[in-house]
Amino acid sequence: MPREAVNEGHRMTAPHDPADDSIIDKTVFSAAEQQRKLMNDDAQSRVGQLFGEFKLLRRLGKGGMAEVWLAEQSKPKRQVALKFMHAELMSDSLYVKRFEREADAAAGLTHPNIVQVYSTGTIDGQHYIVQEFVEGQTLRDYLKKLSTQQKKITVTAALQVMRQTAAALEAAAAKGIVHRDIKPENIMLNEKGMVKVADFGLAQIEQGGEKLHLTQADTTMGTPLYMSPEQIRAEKLDQRSDLYSFGVMSYHMLCGQTPFKGESAMAVAVQHLNEPPPSLFERRSDLPKPLCHLVHKLIRKKPDDRYQSFTEVLEDIRTMSKANRSGSLSEVTIAATSADNESSPVRRIFGQSPLLALTLLILLTGTASAGVGWLMRAKIGAPVATPFPKEPTAKDQYLKAIFLGNSEEAWKAVGSYYRNDGNEKLWVQRAEEQLMLFYLRDKNREADALKQIDVLMTLGNEDKRFFLEARLARAYLAAGRGDFPGARFNLGGNLQEFESALTGSWIDLLQELWRKSYVGPAGNGPARPDNRPSGGVK
Repeated sequence: MPREAVNEGHRMTAPHDPADDSIIDKTVFSAAEQQRKLMNDDAQSRVGQLFGEFKLLRRLGKGGMAEVWLAEQSKPKRQVALKFMHAELMSDSLYVKRFEREADAAAGLTHPNIVQVYSTGTIDGQHYIVQEFVEGQTLRDYLKKLSTQQKKITVTAALQVMRQTAAALEAAAAKGIVHRDIKPENIMLNEKGMVKVADFGLAQIEQGGEKLHLTQADTTMGTPLYMSPEQIRAEKLDQRSDLYSFGVMSYHMLCGQTPFKGESAMAVAVQHLNEPPPSLFERRSDLPKPLCHLVHKLIRKKPDDRYQSFTEVLEDIRTMSKANRSGSLSEVTIAATSADNESSPVRRIFGQSPLLALTLLILLTGTASAGVGWLMRAKIGAPVATPFPKEPTAKDQYLKAIFLGNSEEAWKAVGSYYRNDGNEKLWVQRAEEQLMLFYLRDKNREADALKQIDVLMTLGNEDKRFFLEARLARAYLAAGRGDFPGARFNLGGNLQEFESALTGSWIDLLQELWRKSYVGPAGNGPARPDNRPSGGVK
């Protein structure tokens, strides 16, 4: 049954700000382009169908958790965005809770810069959310189009996006909501420069003084490229964590790249914890220095060294917007602290060894048992010779192996201690997966890799994913021997089957293998762009 999420009669209208006029580069922005998104045959066949009081008009997009349709609602008569949860996830109570969390978090927020949720409910077992239709595109798409034309966003446009985004998050913070997933993909903007913050699916909500969390091994609590240090350490979060993510997003928007990059989530996380961000002004020297200082203040490592609220940063953004209109932005000053150029204590102690610093940090703070699901995606690194005593749980044993540098003995220890404990099966299985990756990365360990493939084949009786990983491993070994036909045989004809089931380092492996086996160093196989893997760590 549907349930109303908001009182529509109390919707706010956005006050006009001169800074919002004509700031979007029309040469890279086309709302009509968004309306011409290609749909597959299945989506085309659903056009015109009725779902309760909604008529499906066209599919707007599809993600890992849901797909979104433009629909026409009969009462009141209006166009809405109708979000359907994927059927295969509806039996998982934690995914259902996350889906409902998105509606609950946004339901109490009637703000012009937040995508409005109208109602949510279930019809014939199908969970859905009815929300405001925003005719436009994401900030991520807009920035990508600017990049392809070798352009940068203007200071005027950037300040406008920052001001409206901060205003939305100020409203959320006032309701005790921490978004926890601020990134360009979750910022919508239309041709007139109106900004809408979307996707509160990971939001942390304070209710009666109690913080409600969704924790699951496979639940990504934020995006590594934009996560705050305290979010990485699974610490208690407040709006200052969103301020950090907002700062990283602003950094990306202004210069076209995030401050930290890496081949894996772990590599990015280590930099967020320990590395000073590269100078924004050095990456884009035409930016006014006060604006660069504002962004760097947002992304300081310690929450106490940042802006303390969105109200505070909004004041500086508005001051800069006004100064920008009068041509005096370079004269604006903001409060600074010694934290601007100070290296972290961990960095000073360990110099160029951030992984060792992270290891000590975990051992000292006890966060090795924290539920940070995305860390499971870390690629393997250099082995570390160290004893591995039994940890309190298999999860602790697994995370210790990750943080200590991925040693063969560390992965084996998980199974040695907990293989016979049925309650710890998940982490034992994951250790077996990591051990498989460990052997595949060493060309001298093929014999061990073949034995580990047999382990994954056995696990495949319980979960098809392990069977696919075993096939991928066999294909990888074949390609390593130059047997590209053998590699293609093991992969079969549907690479998307692998991509839909695998994550993290396995996706990296699949992409590497595709390049070797279907393209090859000398054209050893026909390239198949229609079947090419497209995934990766986001």
